[in-house]
Amino acid sequence: MIATLVPASVITAFALPSETTYYFTVKDAEDNPIKDATFTFEVDGVEEVKTDADGKASVALPENTECKYVVEKIGYEKVEDVINAETATDIDIQLEKLATLTVAGVVRDDENNPLEDVEIAVTGYCEYNTKTNADGEFTIANVYADQEYTLTAVLDGYKKVSQKLILD
Repeated sequence: MIATLVPASVITAFALPSETTYYFTVKDAEDNPIKDATFTFEVDGVEEVKTDADGKASVALPENTECKYVVEKIGYEKVEDVINAETATDIDIQLEKLATLTVAGVVRDDENNPLEDVEIAVTGYCEYNTKTNADGEFTIANVYADQEYTLTAVLDGYKKVSQKLILD
């Protein structure tokens, strides 16, 4: 093995940027931890972070960074906030559950006859599927409110019908 010595005058020291680690705990209104809540940060080089089974997550950011972050979980209101030099390193976040409602309707042909076995899909924020009964009726419970969806009805021999739904 041959070793090469480098004169001391050639060695350059680089200071690594300092980082601050932020620790998040995400819970619902009943103080239950929320698993798989997703954090996104508006800062270069930081990947998406998810909470563990205890609702905990952490991220290291360059010291004195100011960045917006968003916390999201299906079925809960989105939370947006900012981390800056004054932000505490332990951050508790409470996510509020979204309200739900029931989508119901009746599918009829051009002669006002009810249509059975029509495939009904409500897609958008989440996806829901069902079929109409013998009276052409369908019901989909627990659809998240305050979201945009598309309702689609499909039955062989009939034209596919789609319409936008805004559920308030």
